[in-house]
Amino acid sequence: MTTILMLGASPPGTQNARLEEERAGIERAIRGAQYGAEFELRHAFAFSPRDLGKELLTHRPAIIHFSGHGTPRGELVTHGEDRGEIAHLGPAALAGVLELFSADIRCLFLNACFTTAQIGVLARSIDFVIGTHAKLSAASAIDAAQSFYRGIASGTTLAAAFALAEKTPALRDLPEPHLRLCVREGVDATGFTFAPALAPPPPPPPPPSPLITQLAALLTEFFTADGLRVELQRLGIHAQLPANLAHVTLALTAAELMVNGRHIDRRWFDGHIARARGRRRQAFTVVRDSWIRHAL
Repeated sequence: MTTILMLGASPPGTQNARLEEERAGIERAIRGAQYGAEFELRHAFAFSPRDLGKELLTHRPAIIHFSGHGTPRGELVTHGEDRGEIAHLGPAALAGVLELFSADIRCLFLNACFTTAQIGVLARSIDFVIGTHAKLSAASAIDAAQSFYRGIASGTTLAAAFALAEKTPALRDLPEPHLRLCVREGVDATGFTFAPALAPPPPPPPPPSPLITQLAALLTEFFTADGLRVELQRLGIHAQLPANLAHVTLALTAAELMVNGRHIDRRWFDGHIARARGRRRQAFTVVRDSWIRHAL
């Protein structure tokens, strides 16, 4: 399970960052994607700098998403300690805390204005850091976040998910890129995905043994479907077979039960041989001899 921690701040005196609307949009994007069940979104709003360590210890996220405002100096605008004031969280202070959790955190999305000034410092310890250049409307930020997390939860690479966010209609026609991705040295965004590794397909079942194939062919040739069911009832294995099996499938399944479960013996073959004539007797004799070699 991949945990996404959304940290949000829209303190008094700042423009409404529409945090709940963004959270709900990200949640919908994740839940509608192929691997949505492999992700959980947690959030902490009215966020202040002193909350950062506590939230990281509590949730141990692989992805951190910050939503709110930034300053032209590259600081995040947060709540103060009494929640009624404005505080600022600078790049060095943020990087110092996140570095302590770099074993858990793989991606940081700073969905706030002027945050590209931070991403170079933060990418020294975090594999992927996304920041916003200049000002961005709340509606555009929400659309970009939804596109990014929809891509992540659909199994795309991180680079492809970033491209989806960058090309969202709200940003596509702007004169310059408003989102920037910084990748830690030695890491490849084009090959990294948060989607769970797909389990290899199960191996094909082994082919039936030659004896089972021979016996199935004999049952198919010399018994009708109803006659075969009567014979299997006499052997006590009729109840183990579904009622709607086609004749050939019924014969093959019955042959597997008869051989592997030792529901037949030499007397069964000898009884049929004694009553049979011509090619039927010869067929039962050939399969009986194969069965004897198998049984021994």
